[in-house]
Amino acid sequence: EVPIGRIILRGYETKTKQLVVVPLATAGRDQGNLSPTTLATYLNEVYKQGAISWKVDPDKKWSPSTSVWDTDGNDSLDIETGLFSRYSGEITKLLDAFSTDKEHSVVDETYYLFVTNAPNTSGYTGYMPLNGQFGIIFMGATASEGYYERTAAHELGHGAFGLEHAWKVYPLNQNSTPNLMDYNNGTELWAGQWEYMHEWHLKLGIGQDEEDGASKFPPGYYLGPNGHPVYLSSNVKRICFSRVGNGTTPGGSVNSF
Repeated sequence: EVPIGRIILRGYETKTKQLVVVPLATAGRDQGNLSPTTLATYLNEVYKQGAISWKVDPDKKWSPSTSVWDTDGNDSLDIETGLFSRYSGEITKLLDAFSTDKEHSVVDETYYLFVTNAPNTSGYTGYMPLNGQFGIIFMGATASEGYYERTAAHELGHGAFGLEHAWKVYPLNQNSTPNLMDYNNGTELWAGQWEYMHEWHLKLGIGQDEEDGASKFPPGYYLGPNGHPVYLSSNVKRICFSRVGNGTTPGGSVNSF
């Protein structure tokens, strides 16, 4: 008998994450209409791929005055951050006000999503930095069913697990995959991301950009010929890669080992 390979299976204990949905009404706009119950169902369906469950609770409506955060007086949240910060100055002011509001509370190991119809200067539908505790979903535009639930799932991938955009981790083009962390409306999570969610939770360091604040491939993971990550044991001594894609097999993927 000649072994030609082996399958390595990895099991994970299910982790439960806590999320609070905060209806945010400000800048003359009402709060976003994102049902915590519907969101919980969506998140649990998506994240069960990586043995993650979510407990989602609603918070009471929060209506801070624009004077709390609107430093430039344009009634629109500034999202762009500086080199040494994960949140912009206006969002930082907003979060500081929320954290000290007696009607609300901030708990460690719990994530917070503000949902609002207020505008932002970048035209984003969602924002949450890598390993951030707070995120914002901007629901001002009409969208298809499930769009904002997926946006929330994507942003929580950044905040709760430090997952980067798929095209920054894998040698693939933006908008080309069904992965949750791409911009192609997909909901897949791949094995390398499962590993990262359970074992590779690195904190963003000073001077790192919020879009690039996490490691790349976890050790042992490579791009497979089907476009998905594949794990190869450290016992594998020789790995051959495709130099160029052929339409079905992406360039840079494992060809043989």
